[in-house]
Amino acid sequence: MDTSRFPNWTRQEDEQLRLMAANGRSKQDVAQELGRTINAVAARAVATRVRFRSRRHPNDQKPVFRRRCLRCRNLFDVESRFRFVCDLCHALDEWRSADLG
Repeated sequence: MDTSRFPNWTRQEDEQLRLMAANGRSKQDVAQELGRTINAVAARAVATRVRFRSRRHPNDQKPVFRRRCLRCRNLFDVESRFRFVCDLCHALDEWRSADLG
């Protein structure tokens, strides 16, 4: 593997990654600051056990997850990590009767 395209992480970069993640910065912010790709930042975070916080709604402290509805395939925001259907589809009579055919 050609490692010249993927330079090793320095201790300073690791420390900056830790600090920025602890301060609530996104992976994209860290990637821009360090001149790395988002995938590289995500992989390094896993390797060094750094955790990024979930996105938060501006007026609320609950985490917000962006999902694609399993029925209509539209993107929607939800606070529960166990919700996979948007409110519009969930309210449909056919959804409630489980006649999805």
